Amino acid sequence: MATVRRRRPPVVTTYTPAALLASRLGDYITQPEPTGDGEMRMFCPICEVPGESRTPSASINPRLGKWHCLGKCSEGGSILALTQQLGVKIRGSASRESTAKKKPALPPPLEDQHKPLDWHDKFMRGECADFLDFLTQERGLHPNTLAHFHVGADGERVTIPIYVRGRCINVRRYLPHAPNAKRKMLNLPGHGSPAVLAFTETLAGNSLPVVVTEGELDALLVWQEAAGRLAVVTGTGGAGTPPPDLSALRGREVWVAYDNDDAGRKGAEKFTARAKAAGAHAHVLDLARLGLSGDGADVSDYLLRCGKVDALLAEMERLRSAPEAGVDEVATAMEAAFLDLGAPQTEYTAALLSEDDILTAPPLRYVVEPWLPVGMFTSMFGQPGSGKTFVGQDLQNAVRAGIPWHGHDVAPGAVLLLEAEGVQQLQARIVAWNEHHGNPDMAAFRALDVPLDLSTPEGAAALVRTVRGMEAATGERVVLVWIDPAALYMSSSENEDGNRNLALGLNAVAKYLDIAVLVIVHTNAEGSRARGTDHFRMLSGSHIRVERIDGDMVGVVQEKVKNTSPRAVILRPVQIGRSLAFDTEERMSALDYASRKDRAAWTSKVTHRLSEATTAHEVKTSHAEALILDVLATRPRQSTTQIVAATQGQGVGSDGIKAALASMVERGVVATEPGPRKATLHTLADLAEGAEK
Repeated sequence: MATVRRRRPPVVTTYTPAALLASRLGDYITQPEPTGDGEMRMFCPICEVPGESRTPSASINPRLGKWHCLGKCSEGGSILALTQQLGVKIRGSASRESTAKKKPALPPPLEDQHKPLDWHDKFMRGECADFLDFLTQERGLHPNTLAHFHVGADGERVTIPIYVRGRCINVRRYLPHAPNAKRKMLNLPGHGSPAVLAFTETLAGNSLPVVVTEGELDALLVWQEAAGRLAVVTGTGGAGTPPPDLSALRGREVWVAYDNDDAGRKGAEKFTARAKAAGAHAHVLDLARLGLSGDGADVSDYLLRCGKVDALLAEMERLRSAPEAGVDEVATAMEAAFLDLGAPQTEYTAALLSEDDILTAPPLRYVVEPWLPVGMFTSMFGQPGSGKTFVGQDLQNAVRAGIPWHGHDVAPGAVLLLEAEGVQQLQARIVAWNEHHGNPDMAAFRALDVPLDLSTPEGAAALVRTVRGMEAATGERVVLVWIDPAALYMSSSENEDGNRNLALGLNAVAKYLDIAVLVIVHTNAEGSRARGTDHFRMLSGSHIRVERIDGDMVGVVQEKVKNTSPRAVILRPVQIGRSLAFDTEERMSALDYASRKDRAAWTSKVTHRLSEATTAHEVKTSHAEALILDVLATRPRQSTTQIVAATQGQGVGSDGIKAALASMVERGVVATEPGPRKATLHTLADLAEGAEK
């Protein structure tokens, strides 16, 4: 089975320029210039192979950020998802489905583990003397340092082997004075992805502070000058791409000393956030504060021109004792929460729980028991008109008033509503609920009708700050945030990463603030489940369906809840002015609720069948009577046998005719008289009366 290897292209966002898209998707694009409506032709990456397939069957629209195959597979979707898929192997046969393998945690080890050592030996014997002079004279590296890290040269570039767990998995190849800065440092082909931490061997057997530099040669110089007082690492992906696995830094004190330019500053902040998410005590080391000047100057420039490692150690000590005024605690926490599922680690020993840890863990708490758990989000879904927003408002007002919600205990407190569909709809509902419940004293309430992208760390952090601001303004603790609807608080599609990322954001906010979060979700077209991917059900603490039941009643049932049995309530709407409030009709378990629904559905089905049967019987009887009337209107004084014979073959059997005739006699529509041979003769009553007169 032939496979096609493809280099993972950079992420392509919606509205990707056509030229950039053509360069990213390379062999697949056959028409690099889009048509007037933005379409470009391409080979389908799922069912076609460039060079083997004759004609391209797919189209791609960078303006809309979508692609679609018109061929055998009929696949399609977002360009972003497509480019991510192309980062793995693609099945080349048109009759076979594509296969995506997980991205490896590490690059593969070199087949020839001795090759970097051969380059090092030749280098240290004097081959490539120009490179040796550069490293020792311009970069300040001692031959002992070069020997310790097996630095060498392959005839074209300086070679710096990267070891992980004793195996060489990459060789960084450096070209001094490269005319193209982007070509200065290259990876050994096939060994550059994913990025890894280099020089983790300096972490072994010690608890030294760890300095993270932007480049390999910078790290070697810091290690050399520190003389056993610092450990060093660097990422092989550059300033903007921290390695995905930073578990080696867990529990370590980490100091990020990147280059003195905009890319370096942004990269340092990014690495610091990732390191904290991995469990490190990470800080940014600002070399400019120590006197390093010049855009792009690095830690090597500092050590060679104006500073010493002692100054670095002194700055670390100063920062240890100084308050972290410049650190955005909220943003860092949200970033870490989003990274929890996306940052692979090589081991999780520190996170292991003992049996005592499990037994002494605090029980799950609720704002409304057991409907709204604390520290995680709850999703509530239902079809249009089911009453889910009314139920949400009923929940929030019970929490604000501190009264049980239809028999379920609440933890009272303030409530924040994010309502992107407009707050005008709430006016009559607020009046109705307050009037129905006797205008009780209630905790603070605020509504925000400005959309937030809660599917990003930045949006989640903004919500945390908003809640804190509300608490400061009202003097009351917020215990519940509810959001309506989910679709307006995410940037991606519900069918792609939108639901997943929004779920991560809501859980991050709920856990960080120790509150309950409720999100209202639309249903799919059939109304059978929440719309889009299943992440709301999978990642929520409570998953609730709202539906109409027993006519006008509103059923509220948990399809999932953590650590307890799911519950259900049936609410009776009460008209109050121009809106509604709810009374409790019945409380039950979710299992009893399902049984009740099944019984109701069975009863409804049987009633419908009886109704259909009754209707059919009435129609048939009416037809039989009409046939009898036609016969007697022209031929009075007919016996039963004669009437049956006259109506044969007209859609009613003899039993039906006899039954209808008997009914007409009983009702006085048909008169009877004795006939010959004990027969009974039948005449229409009106005709019989006329004959008598």
